[in-house]
Amino acid sequence: MAEVVDGFAQTDMAGTFNNQPGVLLSVLRVGDQSILDISEQVHKYVGQKAKQLAEGMTIDIWQDRSKMFKSRMDLLLRNAVMGLALVFVLLVLFLRLRLAFWVSAGIAVSFFGTLWVLPLLDASINMVSMFAFVLVLGIVVDDAIIVGENIFTRHRQGVFGTTAAIAGAQDVAKPVIFAALTTVISFMPILFLPGTEGKLWDVVAIVVIATLFFSLLESLVILPAHLSATNSEASSSFTVVNVLLRLQQVFVTHFENIVSRFYRPLLDYVLEWRYATASVFVSLFIVFLTIVLSGWVRLVFFPQIEGDMIVASVRFAQGTPMNQTRDALTQLEDAANSVDNHLREEYNVDEIRNVVTALGGQPMSNNNSAGGHLGEVALELAPTEMRVTPNKEILRRWREHVGDIPEVVELNFDSSITRRGPEINIELASTKMEPLQNAANALKTQLSRYEGVYDVRDTFETGKRELVLTVQPSAQNIGLELDELAR
Repeated sequence: MAEVVDGFAQTDMAGTFNNQPGVLLSVLRVGDQSILDISEQVHKYVGQKAKQLAEGMTIDIWQDRSKMFKSRMDLLLRNAVMGLALVFVLLVLFLRLRLAFWVSAGIAVSFFGTLWVLPLLDASINMVSMFAFVLVLGIVVDDAIIVGENIFTRHRQGVFGTTAAIAGAQDVAKPVIFAALTTVISFMPILFLPGTEGKLWDVVAIVVIATLFFSLLESLVILPAHLSATNSEASSSFTVVNVLLRLQQVFVTHFENIVSRFYRPLLDYVLEWRYATASVFVSLFIVFLTIVLSGWVRLVFFPQIEGDMIVASVRFAQGTPMNQTRDALTQLEDAANSVDNHLREEYNVDEIRNVVTALGGQPMSNNNSAGGHLGEVALELAPTEMRVTPNKEILRRWREHVGDIPEVVELNFDSSITRRGPEINIELASTKMEPLQNAANALKTQLSRYEGVYDVRDTFETGKRELVLTVQPSAQNIGLELDELAR
């Protein structure tokens, strides 16, 4: 019936790594595995395997996405530590040391509570959730500071203990609760986003809402309980505490002097001329609105974030021979090597670390299609903190060195982490193909004349010529079949 061969399929696919034949292997985490643990294991395996390979064979790590994850995690931890330290220092200047400590500790408690409930809400610590933590870091500080400062005001009035804690918390409970609720309401619609975007971004709302809930719980219940143990203003025999108290008194004295001499008179003046003040702010609002609407300030929903990789993908018409696609990829590789040499001569640094070429597919562009008409060249750049030349400048030089590629349907360059579609999309429609094609060509020619416009392309594909064979009845009579004719 058929011939079965146990072996590898013959496909129009090939790849190179730094101009040497190679195979690209992707390692993905599964389930609850940690991306940092997976990265560590892969690095360890590569180091061991490199010593066992035969001469002429190498193994290397091409792209480690855990570096980006670790960088975001380090950013979150640095911001959290710096934020807590800054809040504590500023609070010590105004409040008592014990009160400043518990207010600062309350901020950390809010984050720990959110980390506790994340698994229960089917969420995890990832790039998006860490972005949400950075976002909410500046919000949760307010609740504890407001409650703690109001309790401290009671202490200065001579009221201490449980009475001061309860009264101080009750005084500001309503504004604190409503301030948190307004933020919660503003983030709740994200939970109802449909499709892939909803699954991606719902963790932002989960993190913000959970952190605000624990912030309210901590500032209105736990913090007053801790501060209720403060019974008097008795001075401590501890030398450091006495020094801090004296410094605090000096700072508060000077600050209140500034308030009484400058801020209070200004506030009285503004309240006296309240209509003029309102007119000034309305005028400023109109000016700012005009700046935005006029395009002076750009509005970008997903800004382009500079990455450490530049990808050039090419697509020819279906049926294009592999040799033609390979020639285009070679042209891209030669242009990349030329740019690398020029940059090395200018700055004496290696801006381009590795070059990966894929023929028959576009793995870096997340394109699942395959065929000899597809190809891709990816450049791994030096890390951002070590790179002298911005990736947009490298991309611009690469595009200029590439020049024109004959018969290419699509040539696209991308250097951003947040990959988006084209900046401009124009749709042409007609019932007749020839006028439609002429209009598309004229439009592409006109757009290409504008400075700064590049990668102009259309979706029309001519494809290759197709021959349709049929067997005549007279040929069928002598036993000629269609498959034999095709062979």
